Amino acid sequence: MAADLDTRYRTMLILWFSLLMSVVMLFVMTIMIGPVPFNEERDAPTSVVLFALAAVGTFLVVLSFAV
Repeated sequence: MAADLDTRYRTMLILWFSLLMSVVMLFVMTIMIGPVPFNEERDAPTSVVLFALAAVGTFLVVLSFAV
């Protein structure tokens, strides 16, 4: 029983650490990319990257609640 609890705790710890690191990586990427000035339009690749990162972040949040 104690070994099962230890394994479950370790699994949850690894999952939450990976989620935290993914949020930190997304934050660092937004700092490195920098904002687009308001009067300039975004090019298509930047929009695709932003959409993909938002989709991945949303998926990870939903996955964390499911797990």
